[in-house]
Amino acid sequence: MVRLVKYPASKFTRCELDVGTDGDEKHELTTQEAANFLNVSRPFVIKEIEANRLKCRKVNRHRRIEFEELRRYQSAQQQQSEQALQDLTQLSEELGLEF
Repeated sequence: MVRLVKYPASKFTRCELDVGTDGDEKHELTTQEAANFLNVSRPFVIKEIEANRLKCRKVNRHRRIEFEELRRYQSAQQQQSEQALQDLTQLSEELGLEF
């Protein structure tokens, strides 16, 4: 279950995921829960699914995303962001730009 936690005296909210301790059970999230976990919109999650960047299964007309798949996607996006930042840093050094 995903729940949003509002910090007292703060405008920030954090998404927490309660996955339990049973290793045999596969934990699945709805597209809204996945969006909350990734801190993106639900339509963005659906676009990523339709672009085959995020795997899901359908239950009737509803999409379900395994938590491990969500973590894999999050890790891949983080690596892609870090690589882009490294490329940008290298390019700025080659051009002699300073930040």
